[in-house]
Amino acid sequence: MFLLHTSILDRMSGPLCDAVVLDSTTSGQATLEYLERANLFLIPLDHERRWYRYHHLFADLLRQRLPQSIASSPGDAQSQVHELHIRASAWYEEHSLEIEAFHHAVAANDVERAERLMEGTGIPLHLRPRSSRAKTARLRLLLSPFSNH
Repeated sequence: MFLLHTSILDRMSGPLCDAVVLDSTTSGQATLEYLERANLFLIPLDHERRWYRYHHLFADLLRQRLPQSIASSPGDAQSQVHELHIRASAWYEEHSLEIEAFHHAVAANDVERAERLMEGTGIPLHLRPRSSRAKTARLRLLLSPFSNH
C-alpha cells in the first residue's frame, strides 16, 4: 500500500510519507531508501537523499491503480483518495510549504482549506485573488475537474 498511497505525491520525503501512509510499523525514510537501493523507479531529488519522486510512468500507473485497490465502491475510493490528499496538505502546511498544501487541498476538494491557504503569505501575490468574489470564482475553476469524479 505504501507505493499506492504515496503515488499522490509529486515529490516525497520520509516524514511526508509517514504522514500520508499512517503505518507505524515501517519508516517512510527506510522504505524510500530500500526502494532506491532496489532500483524500483525512485529518483532522488537531492544529494542528501531527503526528497524523492517516482519515475513519471510508474507514478501514473500507481495513480491509476490507487482507486481500484483501496475500496469496493467508486464513491468510497474517492473519499479515501481525498483523505490521502488532506493528510498531504496538512503536512505541507505544517512545514510551511503552502503551494504544495494548496495543491493537495484542491485535489481533496477541500474548499475551506484551499481558501485559507490562498489567503496565506506562502502563496505568491500574483496567484492570490484580490476580492472574495474573485477567490470564489478561482476556486470553482480549480475544483471543477475534480467535481466530476
